[in-house]
Amino acid sequence: MIGIAILAAVIIIAVFMMQQGRQSDEDNRESSLGNGIYIVSSEPYTGPFWEDGSDTAVEDIWSLKIVNSSDEDIEYLKIHAATAEAEGNFEVTVLPAGGELIVLESSAAAYPQDAEDARYDAENLAFFQEERSILPEQLTLYGQDNWIKAENISGEDIAGDICVYYKNLEDGIFQGGITYRAVFPGGMAAGEAEEQEVLHYMKDTSQIMYVTYDQE
Repeated sequence: MIGIAILAAVIIIAVFMMQQGRQSDEDNRESSLGNGIYIVSSEPYTGPFWEDGSDTAVEDIWSLKIVNSSDEDIEYLKIHAATAEAEGNFEVTVLPAGGELIVLESSAAAYPQDAEDARYDAENLAFFQEERSILPEQLTLYGQDNWIKAENISGEDIAGDICVYYKNLEDGIFQGGITYRAVFPGGMAAGEAEEQEVLHYMKDTSQIMYVTYDQE
């Protein structure tokens, strides 16, 4: 009988812990946007304004932390937020499957006092239709603080502009909905290498997301 009582107690504790775990998960996922995309927190943000590339200093503006728990890479996402006091729009470009990102309100709107009551809607969502690639068979990329170098190793001339898209991270979390771009205009001859100065690329905190070039 003692053994049965102990077993029953263990089962009760296990069920309680599972329920607490599920509740914790629900509490941490503030709002579902559908398709496996969640807003997990809303906070006031102070620091450089990323979203227009200006890095202008801002204070106490509206920010969201977003998790893409789907198995698809997000190409573009626009979120509309509304409270009784305020409205805001948030735009995200390039959020890989499993990735986390902090995005700032597009116009640097102040964090509303009633943000905990906000309603969120995904107004526009597009996943990549093709797998992202850094084109390793065509290009070798090198990066240092404030510059990116590309070398054409394809054996053929590339006629169109080459675009290298990158984002910045901190502690594994992408910083900003913005995706920066380095452009090598006019293509590149086979075997040649070129450098471009890029303000926001840092060797230790930037990640190249994908590369494209125009086929002419």
